[in-house]
Amino acid sequence: MSTHGRSHRLLLRLLAIFLGVGLLASGCSSDDGDDGSEGPEQPGNANVDEEGLEPQPGGEIVFGLEALTEGGWCLPEAQLAASGIQVAGALYDGLTRFNDQLEPVPYLAESFEPNETYDVWTVKLRPDIKFHNGEPLNAEAVAMNLNAFRGTETFDLLPTLFPFVLEDISDVSVVDDLTLTITTSRPWVALPSYFATGRFGISAPEQLQGDRGTCANTPIGTGPFKAVGTPWNLTGEVSVEKNDDYWRTDEAGNPLPYLDRITFRAQPDTTRRVENLTATSGGFDMTHTDSALDIEEMQALAEEGEIRLVVEDNDFAEVSYVMINSGPESDSPFADIRMRQAIAMAVDRSAVNDLINDGFNTITDSPFGPGVLGYVEDTGFPAYDPEAAQELIDEVVADNGGEPITIDMLHTPTPVTRDLAEEIITQLSAYEGIEINAGDPNQYEHLQSALINKALAGDFDLMLWRNHPGADPDTQYVWWHSTSPVNFGKITDEEVDRLLDEGRSAPPEERQQIYEDLNKRLGEQVYNIWSWYSVWTVGAKNRVHGLTTQTLPNGDAVLPVYVGVSPLWGIWVDDAE
Repeated sequence: MSTHGRSHRLLLRLLAIFLGVGLLASGCSSDDGDDGSEGPEQPGNANVDEEGLEPQPGGEIVFGLEALTEGGWCLPEAQLAASGIQVAGALYDGLTRFNDQLEPVPYLAESFEPNETYDVWTVKLRPDIKFHNGEPLNAEAVAMNLNAFRGTETFDLLPTLFPFVLEDISDVSVVDDLTLTITTSRPWVALPSYFATGRFGISAPEQLQGDRGTCANTPIGTGPFKAVGTPWNLTGEVSVEKNDDYWRTDEAGNPLPYLDRITFRAQPDTTRRVENLTATSGGFDMTHTDSALDIEEMQALAEEGEIRLVVEDNDFAEVSYVMINSGPESDSPFADIRMRQAIAMAVDRSAVNDLINDGFNTITDSPFGPGVLGYVEDTGFPAYDPEAAQELIDEVVADNGGEPITIDMLHTPTPVTRDLAEEIITQLSAYEGIEINAGDPNQYEHLQSALINKALAGDFDLMLWRNHPGADPDTQYVWWHSTSPVNFGKITDEEVDRLLDEGRSAPPEERQQIYEDLNKRLGEQVYNIWSWYSVWTVGAKNRVHGLTTQTLPNGDAVLPVYVGVSPLWGIWVDDAE
């Protein structure tokens, strides 16, 4: 499971170096239940039919974000959650971008091709693209960006986690004005996926070469919109305006983007975001949420024609779970696999889902969604079995000299998270030989960095968490490999390391089996208690169009919402509605 609170979710996603970490968040999807019975139907897209509509240029919208982005938009240093990536996506473009199958396709790059051994990648850039300040996008600028992320440039920047993510890049070389090569220390089949995530946007050299404060508060990209009123400070609102020199057009040759202006306004209270969306004047024109109950309410509004709604499906969704500290050098009782198995069998995940999400989420035994390479239905994860759980607990208690097993569980103090934690504690307290110490979550209410530090240090036994959105499984390498500083669960497993290393470099035709084996290893060893898929939705006023019709330069469709982020270049408004 993961933490349901908005601040809690932001907290760990601030540390997300790549795909996104979060402390528990609820999503909305069907729950088949552990007993095989059919649960509620998953809400889906509603009131978004665009057939026969002609996009109209001009106009502006207000986008309601779930949270502020602290620390700014200097991307090599930035720690962006969904809200930050949403804003960054308006300002910056990446070398690649995911299509609706989560395949990376060229974006700023015209091509991104490997050699036969996947250890030299040749990147050819599209011509005649300019940054917002007029600087040309060229191979030298891109190489500067990649080296800034790697930490090999001598700018006034302090990237901390990206250098580890890109550790296998050994060289970035400029070939000519629009061509560069990326050399890796070993074959890296999934490398293009890393540059499609939204955190690796390309910044203007002027931004990177400024001091840290200027880099953070004066974003300069090639994206469809440019910053208004820079330097941006840490406020609840920032605005962007149309980039009149944007390099993209729609299929009819009309310049993109359509909108003149977007104001991004933070509103951490998801209920108030929904209220703002339905306001007859003012409020929000678009917003995102991953709250199951709010998605249910928005679905009803959309079916009545009051708003438009797009709901993410399970295929590439994040997973909510209870993260386990299994580190053999820690004091955690979960270094013992028997305790990991016991805790998995002791928690009735369906009951928790019913209480927290009204049963709308789909229970999963895997960190991979059904659309992800390596997904298998049966991972070997233990089924709910309270009698077997008690037997294992008794064994461990006996080996512990009859002393009960004390478990430290951490979470944030938001109401939904409290409810979740209380339900888990109630269930675990029914077992003899266990004592739960949940501490005082209020101590973290205004110091979210404390939880990050505890995760990094492994100073916990259980922690409510959310992570692992769908993409190439290699992008999960940093979360599970024993050498990674953000292997928060302290997984130390030679087999997991071997499979992660093999999956990175194996020929494409062999990778499905490798990641199936990894998926099963994670399930059988019970390194986390996987709970449910946590999906997002984007809602919009009826004046807003283009939610489901945006495409990439090669014509591929793009997901209308992925981990809380929506593309905005093809959004348009009709003020007659």
